[in-house]
Amino acid sequence: MFELDASYRMLETQDKISKLVCKHKIEWSYKPTEIKDEVTIFYDYLIDKLEEEGRDTTGLLELKDKKLEVLSKQVAPAAARMCSR
Repeated sequence: MFELDASYRMLETQDKISKLVCKHKIEWSYKPTEIKDEVTIFYDYLIDKLEEEGRDTTGLLELKDKKLEVLSKQVAPAAARMCSR
């Protein structure tokens, strides 16, 4: 912890960390389509890797579909509530 405290005292480090933090979106700023796209990309990447290895992807394809279905039920109502405020 001492090293972290010491690094925060240096202006150069503070500047770099503040820029790093500002480049990342907070979870509340995502649109439902962005979340769906990220989940899809994640599962598609895994599925492609397994297919390259000649492994069965049936279970992962089913899981992807289930996750996207649940996500659409969770994210869409939450986004609607936030927009109505």
